[in-house]
Amino acid sequence: MMSTEFVKTAVPLSDWLERISACHPENIELGLTRVREVAEKMNILPKNIPVFTVAGTNGKGSTTAFIAECLIMTGLKVGTFTSPHIIRFNERIRVNGVEVNDGDLIAAFERINENRKSTQLTYFEFCTLAALDIFSELIKKQQLDAIVLEVGLGGRLDAVNIVEPSVALVTSVGLDHTEWLGDTKEVIALEKAGISRPSKPLILCQPDIPKTADAYAEEIGAKVWRCGEHYDFEVIQNADQKQMRFSLQQSSNLLKTCSLALDNRWVPSNLAGAMVALFLAFPKVDWVSFNFSAVVKALKIPGRFQKIQAEPSVWLDVAHNVQACQALNDRLQNYPTKGQRIAVVGMLRDKRIKDCLEVMHDCVDLWYFASLSGERALSADEIFSEYKVISDGFKRKTSAACFENVAEAYKSAIESLQQEDQLIVFGSFYTVAEVLNVLNHSQRDLSES
Repeated sequence: MMSTEFVKTAVPLSDWLERISACHPENIELGLTRVREVAEKMNILPKNIPVFTVAGTNGKGSTTAFIAECLIMTGLKVGTFTSPHIIRFNERIRVNGVEVNDGDLIAAFERINENRKSTQLTYFEFCTLAALDIFSELIKKQQLDAIVLEVGLGGRLDAVNIVEPSVALVTSVGLDHTEWLGDTKEVIALEKAGISRPSKPLILCQPDIPKTADAYAEEIGAKVWRCGEHYDFEVIQNADQKQMRFSLQQSSNLLKTCSLALDNRWVPSNLAGAMVALFLAFPKVDWVSFNFSAVVKALKIPGRFQKIQAEPSVWLDVAHNVQACQALNDRLQNYPTKGQRIAVVGMLRDKRIKDCLEVMHDCVDLWYFASLSGERALSADEIFSEYKVISDGFKRKTSAACFENVAEAYKSAIESLQQEDQLIVFGSFYTVAEVLNVLNHSQRDLSES
């Protein structure tokens, strides 16, 4: 039997990532015992520093980025942990918006390995510990003022939940990862509310989050801030732009109010929830006068309704479940086309493929299905089989083609685009990552020619 311990050698980050991938037989194993034991042994759990923990079926990444950027713009030093990455592993751990370097990651992995001994850790547990280790070093040097953590999966049993949050947020609750979290929204909401703590705020960003989240919070003594009850927002469409008006209240008393300009990349309810978190965690900051609009305008988050070409237009979105696909469809309604809309789609097998295709069918004319690689990946033929089962019931007739990989599907789609067509790439973080890799290679080839 092969040992799970690593020999300490001077190795590049890519080798370390291969090693931690192979360290544990399961990609996902929920539970806090193993990762907490190692964290406590390393003494890296943050204390006496504000921590924001963000959970949710969709919207976690953008909400985390918004909170972090707002804090940075006030002059605070902020550590951020997100997942998954799209191109580089370093994207997961940032300090003041800047990716940590390979050397710091390698040093963190070495310290984790020295302390874990024979304890098997999943890939995500290694990642979480690496982030906490790096942040711990900065806290010791008084070079960090706040931490923002994105939950990987669920909440209650996710490795991130070994950290005590000052404020917890649940952005949304949908049916995803049901084999691990449960098959109803009520059960999944309970799992996500598990990031809350006694006497600390739990912000529920969407009004339709099941009341099981409130029940859990009330049972442990957390303070619930529910959208539509404790705070609210409204979106106003002006002639040239959308505006969101936000109000924070307690009982019948209006505490704060402010507004910001919106664009179609953002979910207003998540922005409103993030603003509540900022008001509560840093009450001395003048958030009423803060320029939230500048943050919304400046933040560019890869793969979140990312426009990479104007004419003909090309969009990338990591939508990979029904709720996210519906949000993508809604956004696309703001960008009608006189031509065809082509969709390049690659997905993982633990997703609700038929439901995602049905949600998107009314805005797609031509489907380019692409195979992904890995244990959880679906082949293009498998996606096509799901499509065939439901395509006869589509209100509008569409056609489809299959490709061996995302790169081939994307290149074929780009070559066929006419001036009035649109191309949308979605289905998985992996799908978007492969397209971005194609673009990076193309730009590199141009610079070298």
